Amino acid sequence: MKRACVIGIKRAGISATHLLNKLGYKVFVSDIKRIDTKIKKILPREIFFEEEINSEKILMNEIVIASPGVSEKERIIKRIREKNVPLIDELELGYRFINGKIIAITGTNGKSTVAKWIYECLKGENTYLAGNIGVPLTSFAFRNGTFVVETSSFQLKRIKFFKPNIAIILNIDKDHFDWHLNFEDYVDSKLNIFKNQKEEDFLIIEDGLELKNLPKSKILRVSMEREVEGIFLRDKKIVLNFEKKFEEIEMNFPLKGKFNVKNGLFVLLTLKILGKNLKEIKEKFENFKGLPHRLEYIGEKDGIKVFNDSKSTNPHSVKNAIESFDEKIVLIMGGLNKGLSFKEIKNLIKEKCKGVVLFGKSKFEILKDIENESIRIEISESVYDALKIAFKIAEKKDVIVFSPGCASFDMYKNYEERGEDFKNAFKRI
Repeated sequence: MKRACVIGIKRAGISATHLLNKLGYKVFVSDIKRIDTKIKKILPREIFFEEEINSEKILMNEIVIASPGVSEKERIIKRIREKNVPLIDELELGYRFINGKIIAITGTNGKSTVAKWIYECLKGENTYLAGNIGVPLTSFAFRNGTFVVETSSFQLKRIKFFKPNIAIILNIDKDHFDWHLNFEDYVDSKLNIFKNQKEEDFLIIEDGLELKNLPKSKILRVSMEREVEGIFLRDKKIVLNFEKKFEEIEMNFPLKGKFNVKNGLFVLLTLKILGKNLKEIKEKFENFKGLPHRLEYIGEKDGIKVFNDSKSTNPHSVKNAIESFDEKIVLIMGGLNKGLSFKEIKNLIKEKCKGVVLFGKSKFEILKDIENESIRIEISESVYDALKIAFKIAEKKDVIVFSPGCASFDMYKNYEERGEDFKNAFKRI
């Protein structure tokens, strides 16, 4: 019997385990943490597992599927690579057992928004939304259709044959220094998205993004400033330049922020490549509501509007949030930093923010990066406390923006739980 190991038993790991078991593998599950009893109950009875350790037993398998959360810096990953044991991600495993067209989206910020936006425009046409957005690709094994797949650098690091028909790179900025060996490793992982593409495939990139190696696929660009082959803005009008034809499109962008206009351009170009009639899809495009916890308006109190951007886990996304408002901002940041510097947004904060409230494990680290005598900065002990302080700083017609710029794992299970806590805090005030 063939032997396979799954390291890390959360959503992706559970789904991979079930697929491997169905395929006839003898599956060994390994998790460095204690495995929840509820998870043990839903795993196939035939599997073997170890918990609170990643032992050398892992090396005895013919293939290892590492969950995205298992860092390249982990000792066991180094051992697997030393022993040349085949190592892939759950995304790669899922790819090998689906049929149809694949649209894969990556980028430092905006992946989930663009993936969901494309999916909502295509929904009802045998279309599946999968990947880093929360639904493992392996859960769609043996299905046919169009797969809209959000792909993280963690997943792309360990692909072998994964080949999207349309690959999208929204942007690349510093992130995940806690997981990757260095910034070059992070960038290279992102660029893996097109490494297996052929001449008939498409790669859509942000204008200005430099590629180390040119893909075999057709490159199209998205620009807010200049004419490109792909899609661009000219006098605030949308212009498609595709297959040597120029086409002006009338479309309203439903989401707040300049960065979401660019996200929308990626969506429209993707739909055009797929052969969709953009006039027929106009209503679906313009009715897209965005994602929870991504610059989500949650209410107003005393003339002060409040926005929840808990999905913000790096300085680049904080920058996007700040640039989305003309009003003066009271910014709430904090959580668990991923080895990133906030110095790059210091001047923007100084220009656009009336005050900053910091919380979480990395609050003093962020303070050190952005401290300036012209910026009012307050320290808080919780999200609720931070919001109370923010309301003391803000005045009528200002906005309070909760854009942490950090991971949530110091205080919460994930950014969703953090965002819900912020929304509950607003209800309490």
